Amino acid sequence: MDDKMFERAEILMDRIAILKKSVHELTAIEKKKAPVDITLWQFRLMMLIYRKGEMNQRELAGMMHISPATLSVGIQRLENAGFLKKQQDSLDKRNTLLTLTDGGIDRVIEGKAVVEKSMKGLLDGFENQELEQMVGFVSRLEANIKRIKEDFE
Repeated sequence: MDDKMFERAEILMDRIAILKKSVHELTAIEKKKAPVDITLWQFRLMMLIYRKGEMNQRELAGMMHISPATLSVGIQRLENAGFLKKQQDSLDKRNTLLTLTDGGIDRVIEGKAVVEKSMKGLLDGFENQELEQMVGFVSRLEANIKRIKEDFE
C-alpha cells in the first residue's frame, strides 16, 4: 500500500466513525419521534415479517445477523405485547412461523412513516445506481474485515 492509499484509508476510517455516530444520533431522534412503544430493533424485526407475511425463526435470525437464541428473547417480548404470534408450520412441524397480529401491523405502519421520512432525507441526492454501488462497497469492506479477523485467529 503506497502512502497516498494509506492516507485515503485513514480518511475513510474517520468518515465511517463520523457516519456511525451520526446514524446513532438519527436513530435516537427517530426513537423519540416514533409513535410506537417498541424498540428500533423490534421494529426492524417486525418490518421483515410484515414484508414477507410470515417467516420462520431461523430465516429471520439469519436476515438480522443474530443468533436464534437472541431472536427468541425479542420474539417473546413482542408476543407478550400482543404484536406477534407464533404458530407451528403445517408443512414442517419442526418449524415455527412468525406472523404479526393486527396490533403488530398497526405498529409497523405507524413506525414506517417515521423511518421513511428519515430515509428520504438520508438518501437525498443519491441515484439508485449510486446506492447499489454503496451497498457493494460496504459488502466488500465487510468481507475484507471478516477475512482479516479470520487471519488473526
